[in-house]
Amino acid sequence: MAVITLNGICKSFGAFQILDEASFMLGSDEKIALVGPNGCGKTTILKLITGEDTPDKGTVNVLPGATIGLMTQDSELTGGGTLIDEVSNASVEVKRLEKEMRRVESAMSVSDGDELNDLISEYGELQHEFERLDGYTFESEVKSVLSGLGLGPEHWDKPVNILSGGQKTRAALAKLLLQKPDVLLLDEPTNHLDIEACEWLEEFLLDFHGAALVVSHDRYFLDKVATKIIDLYERTTYTYPGNYTAFAKQKAEYLRQQMESYERQQQEIEKLEDFVNRYRVGQRHKEAKSREKQLAKMVRIRKPKMQTDKIRLNIEKAQNSGNIVMDLQNVSKSYGSNTLFTGLNLIVENKDRIGLVGPNGAGKTTLLRLMLGDEEPTSGIVSLGYSVDIGYFAQDLDDLDPENSVLEELLEWEDLTIGEARGILAKFLFKGDDVYKSISKLSGGERNRLIMAKLMLTKPNLLILDEPTNHLDIDSREALGQALQDFDGTIILVSHDRYLLNSITTRIVEIANGNAAVYNGNYDFFVERIKSRKPKAIKKKPKPAAKKQSQDTRVKPPKPEDIEKKIIHAETRSSELAEILGNPDIYADVEYSSSVVAEYQELQERIAQLYDEWEATHEGN
Repeated sequence: MAVITLNGICKSFGAFQILDEASFMLGSDEKIALVGPNGCGKTTILKLITGEDTPDKGTVNVLPGATIGLMTQDSELTGGGTLIDEVSNASVEVKRLEKEMRRVESAMSVSDGDELNDLISEYGELQHEFERLDGYTFESEVKSVLSGLGLGPEHWDKPVNILSGGQKTRAALAKLLLQKPDVLLLDEPTNHLDIEACEWLEEFLLDFHGAALVVSHDRYFLDKVATKIIDLYERTTYTYPGNYTAFAKQKAEYLRQQMESYERQQQEIEKLEDFVNRYRVGQRHKEAKSREKQLAKMVRIRKPKMQTDKIRLNIEKAQNSGNIVMDLQNVSKSYGSNTLFTGLNLIVENKDRIGLVGPNGAGKTTLLRLMLGDEEPTSGIVSLGYSVDIGYFAQDLDDLDPENSVLEELLEWEDLTIGEARGILAKFLFKGDDVYKSISKLSGGERNRLIMAKLMLTKPNLLILDEPTNHLDIDSREALGQALQDFDGTIILVSHDRYLLNSITTRIVEIANGNAAVYNGNYDFFVERIKSRKPKAIKKKPKPAAKKQSQDTRVKPPKPEDIEKKIIHAETRSSELAEILGNPDIYADVEYSSSVVAEYQELQERIAQLYDEWEATHEGN
């Protein structure tokens, strides 16, 4: 059953059209990802669904009675109470019932006779409703969700107003999840989450009994959670089954086929135009006139945009460093009684790719500052090797002069001509008048790209990167990942982007619980080693499948039942196709994979038609 349907949505802001005939459906138990480059309209779609904005054309339908919970990129928990009290307000009804039960308990202690009997009856009704809403386990659920999102017991009694921005955002997400709406709309939910919290959220969404529409640039997260991808491409939407990796293959194949169709049509157009021009006058002018009419009636295929604009990042190194780039011997760091890590021994060799992982606040950025020489270790020695030139990317993005324009910032950084500077900035998607934009007006993604442009010009042989993918869309993240793979120097990387960590790193340093440990392998290797150390968890019993309406009945079913049978049949086949398309191996056979994609797309249209027919039969009753 579709809980949200968008049909033929058009939306413009001034002269700029952002959506053109966008359509898709969100089923009542589906987990769908909405993807596309920054600025393409993903957040606008979320606002249209919630009613915060309205379409210029088209309809947004929400199933009557369905509750929607929205988390925006700037969501923060507010309130004057403690963290646990404010988050517990997620269930207003549970809190009300609990207050009423306390009132009745107090009244029963001083009553007798008929009055006591009435209070006992009232208390029983309150208790029944409290149990139905899982009131007795709600407090433990609140604590579990907070802990899962990295807000453990040490934070619960803190006033909300003293929490950091990132902590307030995680608290807002916790409160939303505890409200258990029918539909979750999540805009970049993994921002401000460390890897452990991302993994917890993945499991929560997989177990969530409602629908979820997620906007995220975290490819690893989308591969784990999404079963369908809505691609916002060229101002409209395309639906693909499977996770993000399956989508990427399907879209590449779709664009290839579109380009072939475009090129074939262009050849046909060229032949027709040539014929018309040659025989417009003469004995064959009637044939030419016919060809001219054929050209006029032809529906022109638009040339597909084979890839969106991506940053073009090529990081060169000025010179080779010595074989030993950095040596950390028995390094520890503490602030008073707070020990971040102790006894770290690490030799960084030329061309190493080292990833630093651990919970927020564990000390990853502090370790980078020790490596940069900006801080001193509490004990131990950090020594830099021979001919090491460091390029550093700071996650706070504050290494820019807010008074400068984009162009001025680059000219002050490096001795360049204006033409050279504009050429470099164009590689980082600053084109035309964008170069005159004030740095104080830049978005997080634009600031990130400008710092990357400056970093490229330093020609380092050691890159120290602290969350370099923050604010970047998936295409830009992949461009950065490719540039780091091609970089001929040494990399030390802090990131919550597991896809980047897995594709780049050859060693992992984990900082957690006051310790530091080194693993010789990529991120997947590290995860397997961690899992092997932990006791196996008891698996939850899978939730029972929803009972399908019986088709074995002696009474001839009414027309709505006939339609429901067709819907069940179509959705069953759709699930089978989605499973097939989720297997990357099928794309080796282009003809077969294309036929499966075509059948899947036709089924989506058929299912939408069936739901329209079903709703029409009920409207008539």
